[in-house]
Amino acid sequence: MIARFLFSLLIASACLTVSAQQLTPEQQAEVQKMSGRFMAIQTLLQDAKAADEFGIDSKKRQKIQIAIQKFTDDMQKTMRNGGGGFDMDSYKKSYKQFMSKVDGELTSKQRAELTKRGEEQLKKFPGMGQNQDQMKEMQRLQSMMSELQKLSYDQALAESIDLTIEQRVEIREASQKFMRAMQEIRKPGQAFDMERYNQLIGDLVLEAQAILTLEQAEKMARNAKINQLKMMGGDVFSVVSGLAAEFELSDSETKDLKQTIVEARQDYYEKLTILREETLEKILRELPVNRREEVREALSDQLKPTSAELRGLPKPEKAND
Repeated sequence: MIARFLFSLLIASACLTVSAQQLTPEQQAEVQKMSGRFMAIQTLLQDAKAADEFGIDSKKRQKIQIAIQKFTDDMQKTMRNGGGGFDMDSYKKSYKQFMSKVDGELTSKQRAELTKRGEEQLKKFPGMGQNQDQMKEMQRLQSMMSELQKLSYDQALAESIDLTIEQRVEIREASQKFMRAMQEIRKPGQAFDMERYNQLIGDLVLEAQAILTLEQAEKMARNAKINQLKMMGGDVFSVVSGLAAEFELSDSETKDLKQTIVEARQDYYEKLTILREETLEKILRELPVNRREEVREALSDQLKPTSAELRGLPKPEKAND
């Protein structure tokens, strides 16, 4: 449950960071307000007792949780733009649909209280709309935290950075200490203490760095950064755009790179879809003729590009007149 909540916070902060870079101050304020209310209801529902006291029973709680999951998915799709820009219209549309479902389960008094909690939630979120470097640092730490937690149970990942069994145990113990501390700061019905949360992540990262060798820490940080870029962009192609942000490219070079990524991604997935279909047909030839259509129909959805591949792909930029 905590992991899902933290993931939602990471998505929300990522949307805020990208939007703050590309929207007007008025639009930034609008995104902040929407994200604050989203995080407020998300925080409230983390504790069943707090939700009950607020007046949300188990049945309503389940409906709202479904709406939260849908909105989180939509935010990811909005972020998966391959460097093409934050889609404010899509974000607002998803938020409107989300809050329509949430408000349908609440009274007018509860809605007003939720708005108030959303404002309080924003105050707990450091750098919200003011310090983008701080928000980027928070995202970096969150990605490293996720990577650290995976090291304790993902043997292949641990072996990729030459982690010993003893180190894995120490990492697991540090991660468990972090999770226990997270339980303590989850105050039922209260705004999430983001400042304390960031401090706990920082403590976890520092403790892990003392466990890892310098080379291991560098590999982990690199993996964390790549995973963060993939999460925001949707696939490996978006990683190129993210990494290139540090290469001091000119505006013209950056624009050309983004355009090339858009076109190359589209071409790749179109060819991949054709390859999938051709491969399946080759396999189907080994089945009885009267059963081929049955299998073909059963796998038809599997041949389509996944949401991570195509949803949210930006349209090529129009050439300047």
